[in-house]
Amino acid sequence: MLPLKDIVTGEPTSPGSRMEPSCWSADRLVVGSVPAFGSSPWKQARCANSWRMRILVRPYRDQYLQESREIRDKVSFSYSHGAASLLEFLDAQKSYRDTQVAYIGLVGSYWSVLAQLSLAVGQEVIP
Repeated sequence: MLPLKDIVTGEPTSPGSRMEPSCWSADRLVVGSVPAFGSSPWKQARCANSWRMRILVRPYRDQYLQESREIRDKVSFSYSHGAASLLEFLDAQKSYRDTQVAYIGLVGSYWSVLAQLSLAVGQEVIP
């Protein structure tokens, strides 16, 4: 696996760096020493899909999972102390699991898009 490098600075991009969509072009990135993205519309589409999937996954990871867990825990506490009904508890549990399933589905889609991008580039792309 070769890290992505910024052509302007020549330094590898860090795994946690936030790259703008405009940076994902032939002008800026290479994999190793080979230009990563050519003018092929197929390659550009794969790159855009990868960026969109990153945007979709981030709120689930940073916000939605934690919020749904907190709500479930509060309703569980209320139920155990007689302040909430069984139906409310089960509904909170279902919402929490639905959020987890959606997140896992998005992560799977993200990795699938990265695999397609790697195929388009010809080398493995590190997220």
